Amino acid sequence: MTQFVIGITTLHRPELLRRLLASLAETTAFDQCVHSVIVVDNDPEGGARDVVTAACLPVAVRYLVEPVRGYASPRNAVIESQDHDLPLCFLDDDEVVAADWAAQMAVAHQRFPLAIIQGSVRVEHEGWPRPKEGRERAPGIKIGANAASTANTLFPSAVWNEAGLRFDTQYNLSGGEDTDLLLRWEDLGGEIRWWPAQCTEPAHPDRDGLLAYLARAEYSSMIYARIMRQRRRRRTALAISGLLRCAVGTASGAVTRGQRRDDARVRVAIGRGLLRGLFLPSNRVGGQ
Repeated sequence: MTQFVIGITTLHRPELLRRLLASLAETTAFDQCVHSVIVVDNDPEGGARDVVTAACLPVAVRYLVEPVRGYASPRNAVIESQDHDLPLCFLDDDEVVAADWAAQMAVAHQRFPLAIIQGSVRVEHEGWPRPKEGRERAPGIKIGANAASTANTLFPSAVWNEAGLRFDTQYNLSGGEDTDLLLRWEDLGGEIRWWPAQCTEPAHPDRDGLLAYLARAEYSSMIYARIMRQRRRRRTALAISGLLRCAVGTASGAVTRGQRRDDARVRVAIGRGLLRGLFLPSNRVGGQ
């Protein structure tokens, strides 16, 4: 079974990072499936060093500091620091992995060695609407770049070596670097597949509540539309979708209550995000 490397980027979240590393230590068959762990700290002061040093994992753990602040630069630092031609799985520092996570990810790569594997991520923030919760995907099903991210995602070495892809640092401040890279992978004919290698994003006070969900939905849609605008793709279709979402969501929200009203507010938030990403100047999107 081919082993893979775990890459984690972190910034000023030592307790969350400690929780993630502890969950990795409890994963079955970890040392059989995982070659090593690379943690890149985006804090120039190295605030996560003690947490990483104290981690009790049965594989080698490397700790690096990337002083350039952002989303893309720390991920690129993980890529450049690899010593082996092995698959690389990115985890977010606020996730917790399931007991069989490593084995599931290894099986997925064995079945689809040239595909990017998007693992399952269960979000447990309180107050978030979940109209699609419980939806089951078939293991190995193809998904699009807009349905994937770098949260619990395994990349074959071909992404970095043969394709030569890296995360675009123009998205350092805004985010969206993962969507941009996944779209470029699709442009090259690469596949993205979903697999039930489960991670959980536990509830967190800063993200609980419907308002937090709406803000995240609007911002994510805005960044996606911005990427599409720069790529000169689907702009008319996204503009129509944004307008329709705002109109239908507003009308529905005015005559419904409860879950349906929440769903309507989500629809409006996504629509507003699409329109903002398409028509706002770039320097007003994500600080760029």
